[in-house]
Amino acid sequence: MLGQRDGFESLVAEVALGQVGIILALEVSRLARDNAAWYRLLDLAGACDTLVADADGLYHPGLFNDRLVLGIEMSRLARTGKDWHHLLELCSLSGRFSLTRTRSTIRGITTTACCWGYPPPPDRRL
Repeated sequence: MLGQRDGFESLVAEVALGQVGIILALEVSRLARDNAAWYRLLDLAGACDTLVADADGLYHPGLFNDRLVLGIEMSRLARTGKDWHHLLELCSLSGRFSLTRTRSTIRGITTTACCWGYPPPPDRRL
């Protein structure tokens, strides 16, 4: 486990001791820095009946289908290269900005510039 974060190492130790019932994370595939550490955590979680949950769902690593989904998620992200963490952060930020823009539009407070040549409305709302 060289090069891992201290928090990840203590999480693996507590899972191995059976002291963890569920691992909660926004994006579970970001817990480990490499595939070997990720699959080691999944092996321990499956053997100790520890559930894994993220924004997409609740998984039991001891069940074949759940393990398959967790493995595919990690391998898909690992294939994008070293900077996949940055890609996830950009996608997350883009989604949050899009949601904010949609909510502002629904509330009627969207402020964007008019196309060039068109006069803006008096209250500057579009």
